[in-house]
Amino acid sequence: MENIHVLHVLNSAHGGSALSTFELIDELKARGIKSSLICFNNASPALSKSISEKVAGRVLFIPLYWMNKKIRAVWWKRPIMEMLSVWRTGRGHKHQARITELVNREGINVIHTSTILNPEGAIAAKRNKLPHVWHVRELIGPKTYFQFPKFAAWIDFVTKHADCLVANSSVTYKNLEHFFHPTKLLTIPNGINPELFSVKEHRSDKPIVIGMVGNVTSRLKNHELFIETANMLASENYQFKIYGELPSPDDPYYLSLLERVNEHGLKDNLQFKGHYASPFEIMKEIDILFHPTPNESFGRIFIEAMAAGIPVVGINQGGALEMIQDDFNGYLVNPDAKEASLKLKKLAQSADLRNEMGRNGRLRVEEKYTVNRVGDQVMELYKQLLDTRRNTA
Repeated sequence: MENIHVLHVLNSAHGGSALSTFELIDELKARGIKSSLICFNNASPALSKSISEKVAGRVLFIPLYWMNKKIRAVWWKRPIMEMLSVWRTGRGHKHQARITELVNREGINVIHTSTILNPEGAIAAKRNKLPHVWHVRELIGPKTYFQFPKFAAWIDFVTKHADCLVANSSVTYKNLEHFFHPTKLLTIPNGINPELFSVKEHRSDKPIVIGMVGNVTSRLKNHELFIETANMLASENYQFKIYGELPSPDDPYYLSLLERVNEHGLKDNLQFKGHYASPFEIMKEIDILFHPTPNESFGRIFIEAMAAGIPVVGINQGGALEMIQDDFNGYLVNPDAKEASLKLKKLAQSADLRNEMGRNGRLRVEEKYTVNRVGDQVMELYKQLLDTRRNTA
C-alpha cells in the first residue's frame, strides 16, 4: 500500500470537531498513516504544545477564513468582522506558501478539512494537485445557522474543490443532497472509544442530576429551554447542571440566563458548572442528559452519554433523530418545556428504566459509533481517492 500522509485542517483547537479529529489521528496512526495539522490559532500555550506533540511537531497554527455569513453577530458588527477576517487570511490565500512548504517537506498526499466553513485546505489541495476530503459537520443553506453569500457560486467552488464530501450523519447527508451530486457524498458517522467510559449503575437512593452540555458562549444551544424545563420540575428537588465554557460575567446573554434562573427561584437547584476538559467527569455527575439544542448535524455529547450508560433526551430534529431511538435509549421531544419535563420525570422516577435505557444506549454506541469504525472507513476512503488520482494521472 502507498504510504499515506494526511494534512488535517482544523477550525478550532476546542470542541467536538477537534476531539473527533484528534481521535481520528490516533486511529490512523495505528493503521500506519501519518498526520500533519493546520489548526486555527485559538489554543492556549499548553494546548498548543499538546497538539504539536500529537503530530510530532508537524503543525501550523494560523488564522483561518470563515466563508459563512456572520449572521450570529449583531448586524453592525458583521462587515467589521468580515474585513478583519479578510485582512488576516486573504480569504484563505494568505498563508498558502507556508502550507505548501509543509506539504512538500512532509510528503503529504491527502488533505482532509474538518469543516465545510474554511477554504484553506481546498485551496491547498488544488494548488498542490492533491485529493481533498471535506468533512461536513454542519447543516447548511437557507434558514439554517450556516448560510453563505453568493450561494450558487459557493456551491460551485465546493464542488470543484472536493473529491469527497463526508457527512457526519444521515441527517447531514440528506441536507447536502439538496445541493451536491450524490457521487460526491459519503456518510461516516462520528465515533468515540466506548471503552473509555464506565457504565453508570443507576440507583434510587440518591438525588437526581439532570445535565446539559453546551457552551454558554454560544447563543444557539437553547439554554433557555433547559432552564424553563427545570422550572417545570422545581417541586421535584432535582439538581440541574449546565456544563460548558462561560463568557465574561457582564455578557448580556449570560446575564439574561442568570436573571431567568433567579426569576424562577432556581438558584439553589440550577448551576452553571463551566468548562470540563473531560467528558468522563461530567458523566460521573449526571443521571440524565437533556440536550435541548435543535438542528445540530450530530451532537457528540449524545454518544458520550450513551457510552456511559446515561439515558438521553433530545429535540426531535437534526442529529438527535439518528442517535436517539425513542423509548429505547431515551426520548425525542418537541422543543417544549412541559413535554420535556414529563419525559425527564419519568426517567428520574425509575432507576430500573434509567439502567435499561442506559444499557441500550451503550449497545447502540458499540454497534454504530466507535472511532475504530471511523478509522477503517476513512482509511479506505483515502486509499480509493489516491488510487483514482493515480489511475487518472
